[in-house]
Amino acid sequence: MYKHTLTIADQYLAKEQELPKNKTVEGNGTPLHLGGGIGGMVELVMVATKECTLPASASITLELLESEEVDGTYTKAPITSTIHSTQLKKWNKGDCIMRLPLSSYAKPFIKASISTTNANVQGTVSVIPSYLPR
Repeated sequence: MYKHTLTIADQYLAKEQELPKNKTVEGNGTPLHLGGGIGGMVELVMVATKECTLPASASITLELLESEEVDGTYTKAPITSTIHSTQLKKWNKGDCIMRLPLSSYAKPFIKASISTTNANVQGTVSVIPSYLPR
């Protein structure tokens, strides 16, 4: 019952995307209609799709980008998730790196933005929506 992620096939905000090297990039997936739900029924999960490493004194951040329309202008939502590393961190393939709850007030269409603060990060990740049971 615990530590399970309920997903829908082929819904990705980022799919097997290489971690950016000391920069910010948008997820390589398509925008998804996830916002506007009442009660925060969705969270975004960043999963390692190959071994990932985050050097000491580095960070990785997952941000939401939101829009009223699928082809509209996307702006940063006021919620992020960041991991700051004081020593080398490693995640194996399939490990959850971080989770980011989706606000009930999020605009309907969502994209992901991934950033790091070090050029020596390694690995690939997917960002997927996880549907929370009620």
